[in-house]
Amino acid sequence: VSDIPLMIALDAEWGLGMRLKDGLSFPKQLTLGAIKNNRLIYDMGVEIARELKRIGVNFSYSPVVDINNNPQNPIINDRSFGEDKRNVASKAYAYMKGLQNKNIIACAKHFPGHGFADVDSHKDLPVLDLSKERLWSTELFPFRMLVQQGVESIMTAHLHIPVIDNRKNRPTSLSSNAIKGILRDSLHYDGLVVTDALEMKGVSNYFSPADAVLEAFKAGNDIMELPIDLPSGFNAIKTAVRSGEISMDRLDASVLRILMAKFNIGLYSFENISTENVLEEVNTGEAKALKENLYRNAITFLGKTNDNLPLLPEEYSKKIAVVSIGSSKQTAFQSRFDTYFRNDHYNFSYQLSSKDLQYYSKKLKDYDKVIIGLHDYKKWSNVNFGFSPNILKLINGLKEKNGVVLTFFGTPYALKEFSNKFPIVLAYENDPMAQDMAAQSILGVFDVSGTLPVTVSDLFKVGDGNFSKKADVMGYSIPEYTGIAGDSLKIKIDRVVAEMFDSAATPGCQILVAKDGNIVYDTCFGYWTYDKKTKVKHDDIYGLASVTKVMATTISMMKLQDEKKVSVFDKFSKYKLPGIDTSNKKDILIMEAMAHHAGLTPWIPAYRKTLDTINGQIVPSKRYYRKSQDEKFSIKIAENFYLRNDFVDTLWSMLLASPLLPEKKYKYSDLGLIMTKEVVEKVAGMPEDKYVEQNFYNPMGLWHTGYNPWKRFPKSMLTPAEDDDYWRHQIVQGYVHDMWAAMLGGVSGHAGLFSNSRDLARILQMIINGGNYGNKHFFSFPTIYTFTTRYRNSTRRGIGWDMKELDKSKNCNISELASPSTFGHYGFTGTCVWADPENNIVYVFLSNRTFPTMKNRKMYKYNYRSKIQSAIYESLKNK
Repeated sequence: VSDIPLMIALDAEWGLGMRLKDGLSFPKQLTLGAIKNNRLIYDMGVEIARELKRIGVNFSYSPVVDINNNPQNPIINDRSFGEDKRNVASKAYAYMKGLQNKNIIACAKHFPGHGFADVDSHKDLPVLDLSKERLWSTELFPFRMLVQQGVESIMTAHLHIPVIDNRKNRPTSLSSNAIKGILRDSLHYDGLVVTDALEMKGVSNYFSPADAVLEAFKAGNDIMELPIDLPSGFNAIKTAVRSGEISMDRLDASVLRILMAKFNIGLYSFENISTENVLEEVNTGEAKALKENLYRNAITFLGKTNDNLPLLPEEYSKKIAVVSIGSSKQTAFQSRFDTYFRNDHYNFSYQLSSKDLQYYSKKLKDYDKVIIGLHDYKKWSNVNFGFSPNILKLINGLKEKNGVVLTFFGTPYALKEFSNKFPIVLAYENDPMAQDMAAQSILGVFDVSGTLPVTVSDLFKVGDGNFSKKADVMGYSIPEYTGIAGDSLKIKIDRVVAEMFDSAATPGCQILVAKDGNIVYDTCFGYWTYDKKTKVKHDDIYGLASVTKVMATTISMMKLQDEKKVSVFDKFSKYKLPGIDTSNKKDILIMEAMAHHAGLTPWIPAYRKTLDTINGQIVPSKRYYRKSQDEKFSIKIAENFYLRNDFVDTLWSMLLASPLLPEKKYKYSDLGLIMTKEVVEKVAGMPEDKYVEQNFYNPMGLWHTGYNPWKRFPKSMLTPAEDDDYWRHQIVQGYVHDMWAAMLGGVSGHAGLFSNSRDLARILQMIINGGNYGNKHFFSFPTIYTFTTRYRNSTRRGIGWDMKELDKSKNCNISELASPSTFGHYGFTGTCVWADPENNIVYVFLSNRTFPTMKNRKMYKYNYRSKIQSAIYESLKNK
């Protein structure tokens, strides 16, 4: 055994996954050819180098530097960076540099250029009838550049190029004209030269195993890869050296190059490679985030994308179909759209019968938007990429009014079968990450800047690509993309949730974490109830309790203030609310009421005024309630439970008559936001539920969010709030839990709103974005600053918004690790929303801790919501 460690080589063009089933596969080089930022290619080289070293490999047969100038090439194709020689050369350089900077030998292949071939050299010897001028200016261009930049090895190809060597069936890998004449003498290359596999038919059809090895060495190769018969090849060289056919100087030159290559990468002594945790250490979150980002940056828009994309939130309410052709099951492409809006899925194969053609044509023409994904189609035009005539008829038969978007998850050469009348999205591969990024590009999550790396037709040429600016829409990403350690976050949150369930603080919850505008954690835990019959799902809708204060009333005031229709510096009396001028509330400023510094009574248990005691039992009074609706009793509080209409006036009178506290210092009160809602409605000229729906929820595509969800959603989406045994005497589900809000018909300024975690995160992100979301502007940064700055002399409260308690003598209300500018709110039913603009973090926690009884206070006692929030900050990599 050699004292000097062996070179261990691997075909790792797109990472370990090319040859090892459990390894990560990065995008193919044609996909990378669409990326403008070559630093990302370098980063991929660095990452692949790290993974190779971890498994004991020190030599990577990559990058491919062939120029794919023949669309019919049966073997290079998507392994090439494309057809532009400068793009190929620059990206190959970036990849090479990433590998070699981390002490992995890179290998430029397949010299002198395999891209123009129309035969697979694994199967036979391709013949390239090219001129010297063409070879030098095109095929050799990337090799020339990489030689100048110090590539450590070059792989020779099995090609017959008569202008280089016109001997019959002489491959360039066995030609001294190619290797010594061009590579060594003309290009002055003195690095390692390695053959492509000698078992390939491009050589083995014409040379015996021994002759293949001998001729390869004589031609100038230093390493002969995968000979069919190693002993015979070894003996052939040995015999040739002894006979003088090969000089010792020639042999020594190759040995020296091999030794120098080992020396250059620090391969001096044997190091044992541990197999412990090898998969986890290879397939890291950082590696997956890089892979995701490569796909993100490769996405290419063509055709009429400028007029039709992105698909904005205000369009989510349209009738939309998401079609995946070539997949019988729901795809990652379809699943991503499900996280944004309701849509119909269609899945079918490329072999569409006439009957199916008629059926789907009729179906799809009824939609406002038809988003089509073409999955897993074939690479080659000689089989029409696997597209049946009926598939082409179906797609081309759709009209522009159907809002068609065509998305390709495979070779871009398939574009030749289509016109540019529709928006076209190229994702290049069918990998689930590519599908996810394609969907997010259509939704406007990120800037789209990819360009076509090959020419397909006169309509689609190399370098084409429509730049599309992001629409400030919240996206999804691997946690590590945003600097969060995903494994750490999951472990820490799982631990808190397990503790929470063990203590029976709540039967279930939704938890969402976003960083830098991307949702990185979006998980449902547990069940609706402790009997564990219904699991919590992402579309489940929770009552928000006091989170309503910020997600409805406060943002309404922010918009109205931004439009100069209202001012929080005004007194309530300015807005002529009924009876305000003759009450003790007339001089209260709106801002001090919203900041809970107005001296208002914390809470009025008005519902108790409507109860009677009969035979020792407390029951709803018949003076105030009916089981069925009529003209006088039309306020629906729960199923078969209606309140007398005039009691709304009684509630307002009770509020106006309530006493003020002796001092205007911080005291939490629902009354201030109840009064603020009246101002919103007076100024806006419509009920608050309609105002927020028209001005926020609909334009932002928040279809889960609103008041009185029982009117719009089935019970199967509405989590139960409480098994009420003191007033409504039923399970409260889809109706607001708060008594005052319920008696107002479910719409109040302090409670009544329902939503899910995803919708709420998007509202918070809009505020972090400076009031922008989905290419719409909701309010300005100065307004945001006004409302999310602490009220005078307050260490905690903003205007409407709760904030981090800064007084160290008091218990901190949120995670100690959150920044001082963090704003949000808690809700009585076990909810919270928090946004940290300094760290660009959004955190949403929704639960129904009040089920079966609101007397369960463990959520507060053990501070689970803040513990989960702390887990986020503890998982930041650069905290």
